[in-house]
Amino acid sequence: MFCQTLRITLFALFSVLGVFCQGQVPVSERNSRVDLHITADYIGAGSLGTYVSGGLLGEFHYGDRVSAFFPLAFGKDYFEIGLGTIFAPLGLWAMSGGEEKTLGEFFGMLLAVATSVESMGYHIRLGEKQEFIPYYSLCRLRSFDSQGELSASLGLMMRLHLSDRWHLNWSGEYSQFYTLRQASGVEGGMSVAYVFR
Repeated sequence: MFCQTLRITLFALFSVLGVFCQGQVPVSERNSRVDLHITADYIGAGSLGTYVSGGLLGEFHYGDRVSAFFPLAFGKDYFEIGLGTIFAPLGLWAMSGGEEKTLGEFFGMLLAVATSVESMGYHIRLGEKQEFIPYYSLCRLRSFDSQGELSASLGLMMRLHLSDRWHLNWSGEYSQFYTLRQASGVEGGMSVAYVFR
C-alpha cells in the first residue's frame, strides 16, 4: 500500500512540475559536464535494518547518453561512499598538472578512470524535459551500525529538467550485499541538482 501511494504521489508531482517548468534543456552537448546533487534517501537493507540518509552525489557526463555517479551519504548509524568518489580527486589532481606527467600523476589518472566505471547510467530522453536513467553500481562501500559492507546495485532514476542549470530526480534501486549473511535491500530517494559547465 505504501509503495503504491508513493508511486502515485511521485507520478503526480512529476507531471505537475513538467507542466510548470519551461525551457528546452540543451542536453546534446553534455560532454564533460559535472552535476552536483543534494540527496535524501530511505534505505531498507533487509536484516541489516532501515536507515535514512542525506548527502551529495557527483555526476560526470562522458557524453549525451552516459554518465558516472560518485555518491557520498551520511545518516544515523549509516555511511555510504562509491569507489569512484574516493579516487576521482586523484584523477582531477593528475589532470591539472602540466604536459609531462609523473608516475604518480599517471597512476592517479588510471585509478580514477578505472573506478569511475563502478557506477554508471544511461540517459533515455522522454520528451523535452524528462528522462529515465537506468544505472548500476558494482562495489559501493557502506557502513551499517559501524559494520562495513560492500554492495552491488541496479536502479532507475527519473529526471525532470527545471531549467538549463537545475534538475530534480527520483530514484529507486535494488542492492545485493557481498556478505556471508546474503542480505539484500531496496533504496528510494530524491535529489535536486545544479549543473556546472
